[in-house]
Amino acid sequence: MVLVLNGLGCKSTIADNGLEALEKHRATPFDLILMDCQMPEMDGFEATEKIRQFDPSVPIIAVTANALSGDSERCLQSGMNAHLAKPFTKEQLVNLMMLYVPSTQSGLPEFEGADSAMFEEEVAEPSVVNGENTMEQSVQYLDLAQLKDQIGDSAEMMQMILAKYLKSQQADIDAFEAALRDNDIAAVRKIAHRMKGAAAMIGAKSFAELCLSIEKYEASESTDFQSMFSQLNHHADAIVKEVESLTAA
Repeated sequence: MVLVLNGLGCKSTIADNGLEALEKHRATPFDLILMDCQMPEMDGFEATEKIRQFDPSVPIIAVTANALSGDSERCLQSGMNAHLAKPFTKEQLVNLMMLYVPSTQSGLPEFEGADSAMFEEEVAEPSVVNGENTMEQSVQYLDLAQLKDQIGDSAEMMQMILAKYLKSQQADIDAFEAALRDNDIAAVRKIAHRMKGAAAMIGAKSFAELCLSIEKYEASESTDFQSMFSQLNHHADAIVKEVESLTAA
């Protein structure tokens, strides 16, 4: 997300949790806030409610890994302006941002067809598009067409995002395994939720679906997730190999 925003000419600041987002905006107000709803210490809903106590006007756009109709209602009730569900394209992101930040202020490029209503409902899941060359046709776990929709045709940007994704994916796999050892089921589901959103953004649809099944799986013991963890590792390894083949080409 940061790489995409920087590529659009935006100056962005990262907050690791809702409390940090609240404090940073209080200290130095932002023109617009992209709010993750699932964060530690303070989630995006509570952070938004507290921000609205002293700043009723700053645009706050929810960015979630869910595309359920109830999510949009909850986001709006907490004081957010709109709801954007992953995966989304760069054009969708820019169009929504431009509804709340004038282009003369933000420097964002203009895209045709902005429609505020589409962002308050489910963003349709992209279908897998066959690439025009042999390399793209051989990819089984990544939808490169979806990734290009988000970042454009820059090969350098794609390599940067995929490299960053692999790093975060490995960190999440390690955290997932640690949560299983600690029998921390809540952490298991939270990590699966985080991985689902990240995978969806790079077009790893099958991996995102697996993460969703883990997040929603009804179990009370970590041993119940062991078979899913094996699948998780298998998918993760396959994604690593595909990214390595893409970057080596």
